[in-house]
Amino acid sequence: MFCSLNRYLGFPQRVFVTTRFGFDNLVKAYNGKAPVFMSVARYKSRDEAFLDKFPFDFDSTLGLRIPYKETDKLLNFAEKKSIPHRIIGSGMKGFHFYIGFEEIKVDEDINSKIFSIQYALKKYFDLQAADSPLFGKKSLLIRIPTTKYVAFKKNGGKLKIITNDNYCRYIPDDDFRKGLTHVEKLLKDPGEMPTNPKTSMSIDDIVDLIPDYKFKRKLDGNFDLDIVPGGILTPSICSIGLPCLQAIAKNKHPNHAERIELASWLKAMGYRDIAVCAFIKKLKWTDYSAKDTAANVASVKARFPKCSYLRERYPELCDSCSLRRNKK
Repeated sequence: MFCSLNRYLGFPQRVFVTTRFGFDNLVKAYNGKAPVFMSVARYKSRDEAFLDKFPFDFDSTLGLRIPYKETDKLLNFAEKKSIPHRIIGSGMKGFHFYIGFEEIKVDEDINSKIFSIQYALKKYFDLQAADSPLFGKKSLLIRIPTTKYVAFKKNGGKLKIITNDNYCRYIPDDDFRKGLTHVEKLLKDPGEMPTNPKTSMSIDDIVDLIPDYKFKRKLDGNFDLDIVPGGILTPSICSIGLPCLQAIAKNKHPNHAERIELASWLKAMGYRDIAVCAFIKKLKWTDYSAKDTAANVASVKARFPKCSYLRERYPELCDSCSLRRNKK
């Protein structure tokens, strides 16, 4: 479930690992020196992914209390419905709650089902700390249990290593039930790699258990508007949510004003400058400059888009915009 091969590992560069020797040695080399991530999916080849789980990533800048309460909601639900699950302390101010099922090859429909499950549970339980830009993300990399928490922070153009002596740690249900103070003590120790829950439950079996489930196509970008902390994780085009801004992102040479609208919206969603810059780099705009992008993103303030301007540029997209529906 957690370490079967093949996997992508990230430090933060992505490395495709096919052997246990390579996996163990790369983790050992980078543990405590860089963020150590691995793909949630197992890969038969570099482009053929299989999933037997998906995570909710709970996080809050205010501490562990809110993520703990919301993780507890999903724990109660999973236990009541006999859904396989595992809880991992992220090492910082959050938890990863995994839902498990029989392994299945990932395609567009499976990815959309996972996205729909995550979104339905977020709305039903009002999970404000759940990181919704990660919902249904095919190539998601996430911290490896037993590794030390390390993050990078940009400081004067250089990356500074941040750590807190905590670990990304597997937390058995019984330990989680003992309360937040107990959990915080456990995070000082690496613990052990989670075991695989034995299950014959399929992804469709889980769909049948989800309250108010509605299938949402992951790629269409038309879902209810939510402003949630995006953090340092790089957004995807789909996670932008607004069709006009998605069109700007897909454009090979948007004008300056359009780029400002996109950057300001990503900041309003909670993405930090380093994540916005990484996202823009991936778009491969024709005149991309890392130095100019960093300066422009730093000067932009978080705000809602200027709909009057964007309506002139992309009038055909307004009817499907979730922001417009919420303003009515």
